[in-house]
Amino acid sequence: ILVDSLDAEYGSIIYAQLDGYEAPVGYSVSDEAYTDSGFVNALEYGATVPEGGIDLYFKLVPNVYDAEFDANGGMFSDGSDIMIVPTAYESEIVVPEVPVMDGYEFDGWDPAVSTMDEEGKYFVATWTPAVYTVTYYQYDEVYEEFEMCYGDEFDVPADPYISCYEFLGWAE
Repeated sequence: ILVDSLDAEYGSIIYAQLDGYEAPVGYSVSDEAYTDSGFVNALEYGATVPEGGIDLYFKLVPNVYDAEFDANGGMFSDGSDIMIVPTAYESEIVVPEVPVMDGYEFDGWDPAVSTMDEEGKYFVATWTPAVYTVTYYQYDEVYEEFEMCYGDEFDVPADPYISCYEFLGWAE
């Protein structure tokens, strides 16, 4: 952004300021002024107005907002259930490590992770109960087998019958 002209006498100290300019949503104007539009040469502290005047340029700097990731019953490796990822406006949000929860498989984040907006973002982990296969054996042969989800009520099959034997129960 080119500042119009500064009313200052040759040799006087330049006070770089950008009065009356409103940065677009999601951006701030840099505190530092530059003497070139490529933003390479910063105006040095205490610089004076050269003969012929000077044009000053300011960068638009993206604001940083928080992307909050809620493990939704799970945990991140540091033991927390919330992870904050500071992210610059319009930048891709860096997804943190996948949280874990006993008996569940991580499905992803809701909503889908994308770029940062001007308000920050909130994501919630989604989970699917893990499915386990339970197998009962009788003399090294499968007696009964079924699948169940973590947290489901456990079903014990009917007691097997073998003539002249008393069934005492199932063992691990």
